[in-house]
Amino acid sequence: MNFFTRTALRATLLLLSLSLCYGNAMSNTATALRKAPYLVYPGEPTTMQVLWQAPGTGLSTIAWGLDSNCTLGSAKTTEFGNDHQHTFVLTDLAPGTMYFYRVEFEGTPYPGSFRTAPAPDAQSVKFLACGDTRAEPAAHDMVAGQILQAIEADPEFQSLMVFVGDLTSDGDSEETFDDEFFSSEYSNIRQLMAGIPYQSCMGNHEGSGVLFMKYFPYPFVGSRYWSFDYGPVHFVVVDQYENYAPGSAQYAWIQKDLETTTQPWRFVILHAPGWSAGGGHRNKKPVQQYLQPLFVEHSVSLVFGGHNHYYARAVVDGVQHLTTGGGGAPLYTPTPGAQNIIVTSKSYHFCRITIEDGHLEFEAVSGTDILDTFTLESQPDGD
Repeated sequence: MNFFTRTALRATLLLLSLSLCYGNAMSNTATALRKAPYLVYPGEPTTMQVLWQAPGTGLSTIAWGLDSNCTLGSAKTTEFGNDHQHTFVLTDLAPGTMYFYRVEFEGTPYPGSFRTAPAPDAQSVKFLACGDTRAEPAAHDMVAGQILQAIEADPEFQSLMVFVGDLTSDGDSEETFDDEFFSSEYSNIRQLMAGIPYQSCMGNHEGSGVLFMKYFPYPFVGSRYWSFDYGPVHFVVVDQYENYAPGSAQYAWIQKDLETTTQPWRFVILHAPGWSAGGGHRNKKPVQQYLQPLFVEHSVSLVFGGHNHYYARAVVDGVQHLTTGGGGAPLYTPTPGAQNIIVTSKSYHFCRITIEDGHLEFEAVSGTDILDTFTLESQPDGD
């Protein structure tokens, strides 16, 4: 049995064990967590942050390791904040390596696993993208199930989820977060979030952003913007609900951040796209006027957006502007002939991105259908 066969078999067994263990854990409502364990990537390839929320005060522990026995380490955790939240940052991990973990609350196990980020000098990486799940958790669960199948087929996609915002329909409601995004009823979402970090920008449905920051405490630079490296890729996460016009603190930071990164690939994550295909929301003029010149100047290849609930791709001055808003929210009808639009599809979907030795392959996927595909080549030294 070769390495790739063993890896695929291991991933299949992992997904099966997660399904069985989550079913057992969720059936015990007396000790069920309010929010089962999920992941946030802190930005260093030797770390991963695990978060969960208990229904009340109780004994909570975490163990981790290189297999499901989780023998590398263990720790008791304590609550932070005032709402029975727990978190633990795993450190001193090896880049590009599969790890397993197990959270226990009052004796009920919640298992998970993750692959650490590639080393900063890695030339290859695979990751996923989607967004706009909002008020349709059943549709989100369907898309999550398709992503789990993609990971089973290629375990290297158990890596990172680029998420373009609008997690729920009312981001200022604790109940909505519980029912739409973290509900134990939707096993595919729970399995996926236990095994892959969601790296999200803020959407308009996140409202004030208070709960967004509570449950997704990314290492923000200011308001809700920040950046991180993932292998050969540098990601810039834009907060469109904070001033980003020239002269603003965020604009100055975006400009400086793109100027100073040395990664060969530069991607941007934002919610409302500069160029999309109508049918719901208009093109975002500030993205066109303020940010697009920076994207062109600093060789940004991909801009991930959502806001409109479909798939669309526009190409402007060599920059690929992607609308990937088909994660579960009610679908809109795109306008195929919209300005700079190359392709559209009214579909629930997700995206797969593969980079290897300066070559990028992109696919937008809906079930067994490939909605769009293209390739790019990186420029020397990202210039």
